[in-house]
Amino acid sequence: MYGKLQQRQYLWDLIMMKSLSEIEVFLDRLSFDYKQQLDNGLLYSSLGEALIVEILNDKPRMITYKTDSEPDYNDVINYAKQGLQYKTRIDDRIGNEHVIRLDGEVLVLFCRAVNPSQTIGYSLRLLSKASLTTTAIQPAVIILSV
Repeated sequence: MYGKLQQRQYLWDLIMMKSLSEIEVFLDRLSFDYKQQLDNGLLYSSLGEALIVEILNDKPRMITYKTDSEPDYNDVINYAKQGLQYKTRIDDRIGNEHVIRLDGEVLVLFCRAVNPSQTIGYSLRLLSKASLTTTAIQPAVIILSV
């Protein structure tokens, strides 16, 4: 991977962290810039990428990574499928959108590529399967400036 996230397994490392302070130290080490507090988490950004850490009881509930890099997007998907043996549950293309859902034993990875015009945006969202049945997922719109 080429962005600040650097390693494809970092999404999994982040969601397994035990506290918000542990996440902040980790992202600071990667040189992500803290942008703002959201209703349910924190927004970090870097050139061409953004990271939303949704927090529940001081622990990460969901990690959303947005990038404009197709290789980084595909690298995470390939890692989930090949390295972690995630199974494809959804793989749909509708218009200018491609959505993939990959299920592991405990975690789910939602992948979305959207081509609204000249640029393509990629989004990866990692969360616990238990979160799918207990709480609603609030969509977040983040515009990347490149």
